[in-house]
Amino acid sequence: MRTRFFLFAAAAMLFAAPASADVLSDPPSDCPEGSVGEFCHGPPQCAPLFCETNVDCKDGATCVETELCIEEIGCSGGWIGDGAPPLEINVLGACDAASACPLGGTCSPLKVCVGGSGAGSGSGAGAGSGAGSGAGAGNGDSGDDDIAVTGCACSAVGDRAAPWLGLAMVAVGTGIAAARRRRAR
Repeated sequence: MRTRFFLFAAAAMLFAAPASADVLSDPPSDCPEGSVGEFCHGPPQCAPLFCETNVDCKDGATCVETELCIEEIGCSGGWIGDGAPPLEINVLGACDAASACPLGGTCSPLKVCVGGSGAGSGSGAGAGSGAGSGAGAGNGDSGDDDIAVTGCACSAVGDRAAPWLGLAMVAVGTGIAAARRRRAR
């Protein structure tokens, strides 16, 4: 009986599948003007405060076309492939005088709410928008059987067969132990 227990414990430790957790990062409080901190199942997000006219803005802010450095991020908690939510726009900062982004990203003209007491920082429910293109927004067919889990600025890759391999090893080991025990009697 002890042999089976130790065999099972060893197999469970050696062949355990990677675990992942769903972490909701706090919204950033230091977002650039024209964006607001949003909850995201991924990296911190400063969502643009999109607008068409001043009527769309709150707390005395005005709708202005501004060049902002943006990137697309996944806020879906590692959900990749068909049916995954679209990527979200993240504002990194304002573009410099040469329309370049010193912090990375792409310089793009966006109509956003600026000024006023409610625009530019903090957290809350802003108007995030998905773009649905770029890295990670494809059809999820990578050509292999690996599972890629990403989110919260981390990732783990595992093989779908790994948990079953461990269980198969435990079953074979238990069978061998039982056969040896029968022969010993």
